[in-house]
Amino acid sequence: MNRNPLYPLYVKEFPKGLSIHRVADDARIATVVVRDMSQVAGYQWDKATGKFISVFYKDGTARVYDGFRSGRLVSLLRVGDGPVEAGVWDRIQLAQDAVVIDHDVTQQMPRMIKFARDSHRLCVVPYSLPSGVWRTENVLDVHVLLGESWMVMLDGELPLSIPIHADVQSPLIKLVTAQHKGFAFYSDGTVKTLDVNALLEHPPTLRLLKTVMAMEQLHRYLLDHSELVLRDLIQPYEDFVERTCDGAFGYVPLQEQLTELLLIGSVSSGLEDWLVNSIGDKNLRRWRKLGTEAYHKTLQVLTLAFLPVCERLIVLSQRLRGILASMNLPCPTQQPLQELLHAVLEAIARLSAQQRLLGSFLDWLEDKVHGSLDEDYKPHNFRTATRSISKYLQLRLQFPSSEFESINMEELLTASKGHMQETSAILHKELAVKITTQTQSLVPLPDTPLLDVIALENTILLACPSQTLLLDTSLRTLSQHSQAEGATSAHWSNNTLHASFPDGTVTITSYQVTPNGDLQIASTPSRAMS
Repeated sequence: MNRNPLYPLYVKEFPKGLSIHRVADDARIATVVVRDMSQVAGYQWDKATGKFISVFYKDGTARVYDGFRSGRLVSLLRVGDGPVEAGVWDRIQLAQDAVVIDHDVTQQMPRMIKFARDSHRLCVVPYSLPSGVWRTENVLDVHVLLGESWMVMLDGELPLSIPIHADVQSPLIKLVTAQHKGFAFYSDGTVKTLDVNALLEHPPTLRLLKTVMAMEQLHRYLLDHSELVLRDLIQPYEDFVERTCDGAFGYVPLQEQLTELLLIGSVSSGLEDWLVNSIGDKNLRRWRKLGTEAYHKTLQVLTLAFLPVCERLIVLSQRLRGILASMNLPCPTQQPLQELLHAVLEAIARLSAQQRLLGSFLDWLEDKVHGSLDEDYKPHNFRTATRSISKYLQLRLQFPSSEFESINMEELLTASKGHMQETSAILHKELAVKITTQTQSLVPLPDTPLLDVIALENTILLACPSQTLLLDTSLRTLSQHSQAEGATSAHWSNNTLHASFPDGTVTITSYQVTPNGDLQIASTPSRAMS
């Protein structure tokens, strides 16, 4: 039974997942569905709010569920690669230094939006990070998985793999956290330790971590929106024009004959057949709809999504320069981000001009289609729009078309990704120094095998066959208490130890830790048959 640290709730396993119950009446209030419980390496409540539960899987992933909203999945974290033996989640409240002037200007900028496709159209919705549902400000979230290496996920975004150089053959008893350290206890008394305290004690590295992660999130935002524009706006328009123009007539002859029609009014029988049968009213409306959406929505995405994010990236890059300068570290050039912003501004100006060209061309094409369909139709005079129509014919009726080449920012996004990779490499180098690991044996070695371990605030309780030990987070023995010899198994429930013996009896002993670090029995041990 895994009890909630803040609320009177507990979790228990059943064949299809985990069920969350009230302590008062054992009523089930939520269910976390798990397809295969044999693939679960562990689970743990959120210690900060008590609302979320992390389930660690043996394949190296962790899933965060909302225990107060029917156990729904709120985040999937790809921490590392399996196999995984155990996992823990540490939520660390970061200290705020009022002396240091440290303001993230991007937090004062207008709230971001994102574009998303529903079943019918592209719509605007508020933007939030996937981890924004369960993460809170001024908290460093550390998900730790233990396998062939330490696999760490910081703030649900940044995965790290830290090698383990010592091979332990003994079975793992439990992975616990205390005072911002992860402890893996093995039955022979070996302990592997992961320590993030050096990171917490160095604010510049924490600021570097937050800034680099924010920039990487914004860069992913740009990649996602670039893909959305090309897939949902440009490609449908390109497919339609290619099918109705190149497929039905051919770009080169169509451009020549439409130019003749524009300049001298000459219409061949083939062109008239194309105007009537390949275009007609239906495809003309389709062309206008797809073209208007491609231009209008793309301009919206560039103006409301790309432009604000480019500005944020440059502001964060300036902040990054200051952080790295304070740490005497080199800073990558800002040029790729400046070039990306310049390209977005150019694309907005160019597409706005091309949108007007498309409007003039479609008005003219509509006039010619109606003239071919109706002998009594009176054509309009497009003399003043001739230049615009001619420009659009040259822009569109070629292969490959240059109509939307201004928004093909693949090279610039790749260059900006290189900038992100440089900053990420600097960050990883700093984290490798600040996050330390160690493998050691408990001294003096308790009677083995270890049976169970629990962390209580800044101390650790060990259960052994004939004694209970209280350790500090440096693994020094503060106190110990002898118990009936020969326990074959034991488990902790908070500060209460349940020990089983070969004769079938079970003892239940509650302990308390005194202010001076002594371990005392809080109540008379009870003994009963199992």
